Amino acid sequence: MAPGRNTVSLAEKKARILSFFQEEHTVYNMKELEKLIPKKCGISSMLVKELVQKMIDEDGIISVEKCGNINVYWSFKNQTQNKFNNDAIKAEKRIQEEKEKIESCIETYTKETESSRSNTMKNRKGWKRSEQLLKLKELQRMVRELNTKNEELSKNNWTPQRLKEQKNELFKKLGCALVTVDNIECVVGYIKSTYQIQITDLQAELELPPEFNQFEDLIEKLGKA
Repeated sequence: MAPGRNTVSLAEKKARILSFFQEEHTVYNMKELEKLIPKKCGISSMLVKELVQKMIDEDGIISVEKCGNINVYWSFKNQTQNKFNNDAIKAEKRIQEEKEKIESCIETYTKETESSRSNTMKNRKGWKRSEQLLKLKELQRMVRELNTKNEELSKNNWTPQRLKEQKNELFKKLGCALVTVDNIECVVGYIKSTYQIQITDLQAELELPPEFNQFEDLIEKLGKA
């Protein structure tokens, strides 16, 4: 039975398009995008216009400007980073505002319930304790959601220090991968010399690539980054 076709999620399609835009600092018209994105991103040309528009309207990570009688589109790395930073600042500001509202509600609630803790009795301002408790719970829920959103946005805030740490971590993982490659090659060489088996036959049976050049290439690229 033939294996099922792999489906690409909407988020992955957007990520591929964003990567395409940010590989080179240039601008494109829609005809160019409908021609280039299918080749480089593996996305149907019929979906390009719709996806690009979503990334403009919903995500705000692609820019568009009228130039003569055509629209030109672009997305540079610095504008994406600036958007994440601005979103994080707005989230932090809103969290602070909601915290202040909660503190004000708690203070009011404490004052208004000192003389009576009835859920149905109204105080002199016409407030019911039960209603204020529901409002407090809703504000607390909003703060939790904003804190979660702020944490997610913070993950995309790539400071120079975080980039350095990630780069060092990748070097360590690539080093382990190279050791594994050396061990595989030693085992393959031993089997070949001991049992007189062709290396190509072993590679085919074990589904090994002819060479493991990709790890050296990655290390070279990281070294230049």
